[in-house]
Amino acid sequence: MGKTHLNKGRLMLTVFLTVGVIVGADSVRRNFTEYDNKLTVKGDFPSSSAEAAANANAERASALANPTEAQTAPDLSYVGFTQLDVPSAQLSSGLISLIDSTHPAVVSENSSGLIKLADAKNEFYSIRYEGMEITSDAAYALNTMMQDYNAATGLSDFVVSCTSDESASSSAQCPSFYPESVLGNTVDLAVQGMNGLLAYDGRDEESWIIDNCESYGFIVRYPSGKEASTGQSSCVWHLRYVGTLFAAVMRDNNLCLEEFHNWIKSYTINTAPYEYNLNGIIYQIYYAPSMGDTTQVRVPVSGRYTISGNNTDGFVITAVKQS
Repeated sequence: MGKTHLNKGRLMLTVFLTVGVIVGADSVRRNFTEYDNKLTVKGDFPSSSAEAAANANAERASALANPTEAQTAPDLSYVGFTQLDVPSAQLSSGLISLIDSTHPAVVSENSSGLIKLADAKNEFYSIRYEGMEITSDAAYALNTMMQDYNAATGLSDFVVSCTSDESASSSAQCPSFYPESVLGNTVDLAVQGMNGLLAYDGRDEESWIIDNCESYGFIVRYPSGKEASTGQSSCVWHLRYVGTLFAAVMRDNNLCLEEFHNWIKSYTINTAPYEYNLNGIIYQIYYAPSMGDTTQVRVPVSGRYTISGNNTDGFVITAVKQS
């Protein structure tokens, strides 16, 4: 049998290559391991736990269904308003109180606030007698209206026959006395003719007063076509001062005083006040029902408001919203 010779050169080469492969593989492994340890995780990822995810969803649903006090949005409905206690005695006072035989006026002899028209009138109209009295606001409005009537027609033929005194309405020109006249906010008109006083019928050039009186705060208290609401026949010579705002609102909505009080009840601070723009000033008008001896009403903290009782069952609040 022949001998097998070991090739030492090949053996050494094989060993060297094997060691090189092992060392290289280990180096590659170490490089990958070191890089992986340097990874930075960013962002939100789902939990690997299905139970944790379910719990998180349940917590969010509970929070939406039962918000905490801190999470609940504040009620901004009455921001800028405060509550005011209004006594029941004020129910019968105010520019638009309803005064008739069923709802009489309550007038304090010590605080009527009336002035003598003879001391306040201008030269554009006459008065039937010296003793008649009227509120200062109504007197100023009457003077302005009669001055503008003169400018428009060239006439100064109106005569104030009555204001607040029942005895002055005994003339044929203004034969009726209305209970509301005791407030001093009414004017009964006659016309000076060639042969004496004439009843004012609202016709001819004198119709200017009927067509324009609302601009000065007066309304025809018992207008034609409203007899079913007022309970009175048409009477164009009896004007009542209610202020320019209420006069304009009644004119634009074709309302007499009785209709206005029924209509305004649908506008409250809890629903939506009626808004009206008069000469660039936005007003809010709303109704508050009387609650007995004292009624709490919401009024602006600015103090820019007025309250008028309707002399029946509630109050009408007028607030300046924007000017």
